Amino acid sequence: KKHGGSCHIVNFASMGAVAPCKGMGLYLGAKYGCRGYTLCAAKDYWGTGVYLSVVMPEAIKTGMYANQINNPGSYAGLAFGGPLLDVTDVEWAIVNKVLPERPREYIIGTSWVRVKGARMSDMFSSSWILNTAEEYMLQQGLKYQAEYLKKKKKKLKIR
Repeated sequence: KKHGGSCHIVNFASMGAVAPCKGMGLYLGAKYGCRGYTLCAAKDYWGTGVYLSVVMPEAIKTGMYANQINNPGSYAGLAFGGPLLDVTDVEWAIVNKVLPERPREYIIGTSWVRVKGARMSDMFSSSWILNTAEEYMLQQGLKYQAEYLKKKKKKLKIR
């Protein structure tokens, strides 16, 4: 930005930065911090040509995901309730949406319902309905996780 141009800083958090779930306080606390820092810094730099965005993808096929799916009973079961993102999905969103449009916040999800659900969770996090919905999604995710592990065990012939 030294020469009068503009720049765009993109920070990465997680969909969990707007949709907290129990059992992941340390991880999601860091994601909330990233989101909060980005939103504050965006206000600090408003009008200077420095743009900031925080990108919050839902579960992505990564080593962290692989570690969680092999941990039956983890509260990360919420992440197993739908299709996973691939890193190319995130790349596409950055190149085609975040960089050209410069949103302060951008959630990358596999379905409109999950993205809007995350936003609702952020607004009404103490609501009985949302807590009940989270528990339902957790149970569905854990069910999917158990089925996945059963198939994996059968496929690898692990006893």
